[in-house]
Order: sequence, then C-alpha cells, then structure tokens
Amino acid sequence: MYLATDVVIRGTALQPGGDCSDGGFTLEAGLDDDADGELDDDEVILTRTDCNQGADLVVTNFDSVEELADDNVNCAEWGLGGLKFVLALDKDQDSYLSDTDQKIATLYLCNGDEDLDRWKDVGQSSLASTQAAAGVAGGSSVVMIAGIVGAVVLVGLVLMFVMGRSGGSDDAVDFQSVATGGAASPAVAAMDPAEAYVQQLIAQGYPEETARAYAAHYFSQQQ
Repeated sequence: MYLATDVVIRGTALQPGGDCSDGGFTLEAGLDDDADGELDDDEVILTRTDCNQGADLVVTNFDSVEELADDNVNCAEWGLGGLKFVLALDKDQDSYLSDTDQKIATLYLCNGDEDLDRWKDVGQSSLASTQAAAGVAGGSSVVMIAGIVGAVVLVGLVLMFVMGRSGGSDDAVDFQSVATGGAASPAVAAMDPAEAYVQQLIAQGYPEETARAYAAHYFSQQQ
C-alpha cells in the first residue's frame, strides 16, 4: 500500500550532448501524492543531473535502493523512513556501484519531506540539483545587488565631481585651480599636480580613497 508521504523516484540515462558531453544520469524524486507508486510529472520535487567523466560513467543503487527505517537518524524529523540513494563514478568500469567507485553524493530522501534536500555531496561530477541551483541563484543575487549599489555610489561620485567643477557653492573645490596649484596652499602647490589635487580634496573632508579616485578620473580627462 502506497502513501501520499512516500518518496518515489525515477532515473534517466542521458545520451552524450547538451549539458553532459559524455552523457550522464538524471534523478527525479518527489512525494507520491496520488499514492499510485509512481512519480508523476506534477509530483517532482528534486531533479538532479550528474555527468559521466569520459569513460567513467555515473552509477547508482537505483535497482537496489536502501530503505531507511522510521527511526533512521537522517530522517528523524519526519519519523517515516525513506530511501538512501547513492551516486558514484564507475572507476572500475564494471557498470555496477561498488566500494571502489568514486562517490559523488549520498541522498537521504525522507518520506514526508516536502523539500528532499538532505544529501551529502562528496564530489559533484557535474550539474547541480534544483535545490543547489537555487542556492547559486541566491549567491548571484547578492553579487548583482552589490553591483547595483556600487553603480549607484559611482554615479553619486560623478555627480559630486561635476557639481564641484561647476562651483555650485562657496565651499566647493575649484578642481582646475587645484590641479594647477593656483588656489592651493604653498605646501600643496609645490606638490605634483595630481597629488596636490588629492590633498586639497582630503582637506575638504573627502576620504583619501575617494579623493584619489577623483584625481585619477580628472587627470585621465586632461590627457
């Protein structure tokens, strides 16, 4: 008798091409919502693809999946047991999973787990699963947000630079006169024009890093 909380799986051998130039194996898993003992397309929760590495094919325990007891520590949160699924590269090239093969991952597919995200990667041979891909996307989002913030800061610096050049206030730095030493103090005027520019900005309260960025930008425009 099948239950709606039971994990059901299916596997597909991939022909060479596409994401796996040497072929590979795709595992799909989900909970058997309609209790028919088969994984339907609308029941898929986990999709994981691993690629062959040359002559080393991906082998699994698909035909002899280990069933986990209700009290198994890896599925203790649900207490309903589950399946232990192993992926490896067939180092001895006998087409079977054995102790001499290079383990890729061990998946603990727990009955009742709506995420099916409990596994230990030993050395992924290729593509991430749907859950792992989501993690990568999250990391990409962080990088993208950091890039946007950086762009906004850069635009702000450019606007400040333009406003400074236009003499928008009595306290604004006259970049042209500073660069030539005209309005700077004698000590600053004696410096290299670029360094004088930097020091004058620092004197006006700009951070040194920002001042040097302004200087680099300004003098690149004068060349």
